[in-house]
Amino acid sequence: ATFSNEGDNWDPFPSPNGKYIIFSTNRSSSSTRWLGLPCVSQIGHDSTWQNPEMLKLPITEGDAIYHPTISDNNNMYFGGSLNEFSNLATSDIYYCNILEDSIVITSAGPDINTEYEETHPFIAPDESYILFSSNRPGGSGKLDIYVSFAFKDGWSKPHNLGPKINSYD
Repeated sequence: ATFSNEGDNWDPFPSPNGKYIIFSTNRSSSSTRWLGLPCVSQIGHDSTWQNPEMLKLPITEGDAIYHPTISDNNNMYFGGSLNEFSNLATSDIYYCNILEDSIVITSAGPDINTEYEETHPFIAPDESYILFSSNRPGGSGKLDIYVSFAFKDGWSKPHNLGPKINSYD
């Protein structure tokens, strides 16, 4: 994309309505370098991607945010290592609404996050389920893919998608 000429850019994810794309980058923000700060590029009237804008998130230097995914409600789910939270592992899953005036980051909670690594989320557009990878016990020993379903009071116990999806290789 025309906007990808600065820094490293990875994990592009289009919004469900196709009006913007969100991606991780390590490009500079003023004089500070961030690891995996999400940027958004809107699609213009001429169908070209506009210059990206960094999301104004309540994070501190040294925080890492990666693998952003977006729902219909503009809730961004992502893997991260955030100083504000006592990460249960090297990476947990968080979410926030990127259109709020004052963005608040929330942990996906104990049904998703464990003392093992949780990362690479994919949220269903209607937020009815989440796919993510984890190295928790009971898997192939690496980052297996799990699914968890949304209920009124939280997420279901994550279910490993099994050996037809996850492998020991």
